[in-house]
Amino acid sequence: MAGTHRSGGQNRIPVAEHQLRGTLRPARHLVAAALPPEPISTTDRRRTLKGLPAGAKRIAAALLATYDDWGPAQLETARAYALSCSRLEGLQSDPAADVRLLHAEIRCNLNLLKGLDLETAK
Repeated sequence: MAGTHRSGGQNRIPVAEHQLRGTLRPARHLVAAALPPEPISTTDRRRTLKGLPAGAKRIAAALLATYDDWGPAQLETARAYALSCSRLEGLQSDPAADVRLLHAEIRCNLNLLKGLDLETAK
């Protein structure tokens, strides 16, 4: 019903009281404990580094050594970031490179770096 004011949580019933009353609803009353993150498996680490050029492999290996609790999506983003760093290095060292390509790769690199969210990962 619109406009009805409900409890704001200040009179919250403890879990033990819900158990005694028989009103315990696990999905509502029990707070799930946060599981510790699992380290990256050797297979995932190998798959992430496979086929990377030397410079990109060095960057990806350093990221994997520092942030060892990433999931599959973050591993793919780290791989793409390492490849972008390698492409960016090539574009910066080539005096004949198109400036528009360089700027596009810089934007791509920064977006991937932002997607990794390294500041809050550790």
